Parts: sequence; structure tokens; C-alpha cells
Amino acid sequence: MRIANEQISKMQTVLNGPNPKSHPAVVAAFGTNVNIFEIKSGVAKLQTETFFVDSADARPDVTQGATNDRDKHVLFGSSYFAGNDDKMRAGTVIHELAHTINKDVDHFKTDGSPYDFGAKPDTKNFLVGYSHMKDLKALRSDQMHKNTDSYCVFGEEDAKLARWALEEEDLDDQSSCVALTKRVPITLRIRLPQNR
Repeated sequence: MRIANEQISKMQTVLNGPNPKSHPAVVAAFGTNVNIFEIKSGVAKLQTETFFVDSADARPDVTQGATNDRDKHVLFGSSYFAGNDDKMRAGTVIHELAHTINKDVDHFKTDGSPYDFGAKPDTKNFLVGYSHMKDLKALRSDQMHKNTDSYCVFGEEDAKLARWALEEEDLDDQSSCVALTKRVPITLRIRLPQNR
């Protein structure tokens, strides 16, 4: 969780800096025509809100991470615990936080507009935020603040750029966040169930 906290803290630094809309980490994660107010609001909530984890044990029915749309509790699977390094786990936490706290989504319509949180996409015609990020940024970068993986990529990109070496490089589609099937902030607050 430490890395997720550090990444969210660095996101805030970028967003509070001069001209955040054109910062390379913002452009890589959200595109060029971003809604900076919504991104700032989303990151602020990631930094201050609490999310709930039902169990500290891996869920057998979850690969990486999942959010229950009804109660907004987060579940982590075996890949989260065993198959990833700390940066991948940080990306998963940020991704699931974006679902839980911001009600951001993974699925978009073919015109680039997001499906509502909890809505099931048309099974034939939809784009997925992590695998179609480049297309979505080109179609509707003004809606990328609703993409859970944009926050994951922002944290990952910002970590690369934290030294203020503002090199212009495009997001690699093999980014650890983009490659995940499912995927945090000053102090991450998690409430685990108490044993009775």
C-alpha cells in the first residue's frame, strides 16, 4: 500500500503544479482534452476516502481485484497476492479505488462515452479502458477521468516523471496497468473485517 500512497501523493503534486493539463503524466493517462477539474476531484477523493476490503485472504473467484457494485467492497484474488510485484499491486489498488470511491468504469461505448457505473456493456460493441486506452483518448479524452485505468497509468507515469525530467514519451500499451485484467494517496484507510 505504501507505493499506492506515494503514487497518489505524487498525482496531487502534479495536479497542484503549473499547467497540469499539459503535464506529460496527465497527457499519457488521460489525453490532451482533459477535464482537469474532474481529475483533480477524483484524485482528491482517492486520497481522502475510505474503502472496505472484505477479507485479507485471496478470493478464489477473483483473479486480480474486483469491486462489488452493490456494497462497494473490494476483493483481491490470488494474482494480487502471489503473482505481482509492489507496483502491480499499487496499480490494482488504485484501479479498485477508482471504482469504489469515484464510481469510475472499465467499459465505454464505441463513441468513447463511459457506461454508467454498474451498468453492463453491450456484449458486442464496447471498448475496454485498459486495452483501448489509446483509442479512447483519441475519441473522448474529455471522458477519460471516468476510466479506472487512467488513474493507474497516471500513478505509474507520474512515478517515472517525479524527478521532473519531463520527457515526452507515449504510454506503452504493455504498461503494467494496461496489461491487467482488473486492477492509492497520503494515508490509505482500509477497514478489514474483525474476527469474532
